[in-house]
Amino acid sequence: MTKREQQIVHAKKRAQERFGTDINKCFRRDLVDLVASGKLPIIRKQSNRVYVYEIDLNGQKAQLVYDKMRKVPITFLYMDDPDAIYPSS
Repeated sequence: MTKREQQIVHAKKRAQERFGTDINKCFRRDLVDLVASGKLPIIRKQSNRVYVYEIDLNGQKAQLVYDKMRKVPITFLYMDDPDAIYPSS
């Protein structure tokens, strides 16, 4: 399994676990379009390839951690998650 495939599997699991949202291919494509068009607010740039965006999932504000190089979501985090705001080293 490639890193891209692993990131997709991880994001699908976390979206279901944390927000009760099923992430399918169509939803992922829509996310890529939203990121590419600049319609999602950027919370922060985590590295050269990883950005964190604010997104609404099932009526809840969430953080979308997104890999710009691979064009896939990495994970979905709660907005009030202290580890997401101040990542541990």
